[in-house]
Amino acid sequence: MKSLNDFCVLISRNFRVFVSDRANCRWAFLQVPLIAGLMVIAFWGFESDERVADYFVRFATHAHQYFVERNSGGGAAELRNSTAWKLHEQTQKDAFQISAANAQRRCGLYFVMVSAAIWFGIMAASREIVNEQHVLFRELRCCFGVLPYLAAKFVVLTWIVGLQTFLLMALVAPWMLSLMIPVCLMLWGTLWLTAMAAVSLGLLLSAASPSNRVALTLVPLLMLPQLLFGGLLRPGPSTLEESPPPIIGSKAPTPPRHTFQTMNMVLRSMAIQRWGFEAALALDRYATNGILTLTLSWPDADPDRMLQPDEWMRGINTREYSLVDLVFNNSDNSPSPSAGRQKQPRQGCQATRPAIILLAMVFVFLAGCYGTLRMRFL
Repeated sequence: MKSLNDFCVLISRNFRVFVSDRANCRWAFLQVPLIAGLMVIAFWGFESDERVADYFVRFATHAHQYFVERNSGGGAAELRNSTAWKLHEQTQKDAFQISAANAQRRCGLYFVMVSAAIWFGIMAASREIVNEQHVLFRELRCCFGVLPYLAAKFVVLTWIVGLQTFLLMALVAPWMLSLMIPVCLMLWGTLWLTAMAAVSLGLLLSAASPSNRVALTLVPLLMLPQLLFGGLLRPGPSTLEESPPPIIGSKAPTPPRHTFQTMNMVLRSMAIQRWGFEAALALDRYATNGILTLTLSWPDADPDRMLQPDEWMRGINTREYSLVDLVFNNSDNSPSPSAGRQKQPRQGCQATRPAIILLAMVFVFLAGCYGTLRMRFL
């Protein structure tokens, strides 16, 4: 009962401290529309940047299907003169499908939104405990317990970053990403959960820092790994596209895994940005399909035979993926457009695993912060 009473008292005190610093409270929320405005300026009209590439991959998809059907007897000879126009009409109808180059720009907007959520969480929490360390020795020994103190800090900061991420989502997602209201709310939940993990990491940093200056100096060391290993700047080895045609008569050896590659995989799995980014991509309208990538099937193993033009067209094919597949190489459920539609996972279902991992990170960082407070102040 005493712990619950202490928890309520600490929450009330933390809210009063936050509101009393009017300049900090004002800029905590004014920075959100400024960041959102920069995102809008940077990404405005990004969907039309790769209009030619979008048209080309869709045209290549229908051209490949046409040549396969024609050689199998499905195409009529009188339609050959109008094939290009019919393919153009079919390409114009499938406006939903986009190229991988355009998808990278769409992923970039999600990446920046998740990075902003992490920034809100780390900056809000990095100085909370270290600013009060001169009174923590007395309060934690005679007034409050460590658990109510840490829980009150986490709840208040979670409320603050919840409002910040909601404003960011409302100012960017409906207009730039053309998302429906239910999807926007799920995206807000993803950004909020990502910011909660960042808050817990910032509290751990604040509890372990000996001074306020040290805490601020270490903030970039927490942010930069999120950007480097978040999944967009350097994606993992691609397993989506087919490998280049091998040299005839030779077999390419499998290169051994380097130590740095193993370290890269480990750091990627530990980055908040990586899991928040994947969860956000899983909510997009291209979460299940719609991303076309070009592949090349080697037409003939005989180097002396002249190939016909339609053989090259049959060799150029496309495969369809989702945003998550494109970035994180989850190619198990990625069918070829020429193979027909297969059953795809529902939009948002792919966000379950990264959301669970983010929740686990919250508990791990808070447990580390709890242990640090006990070692330093008790």
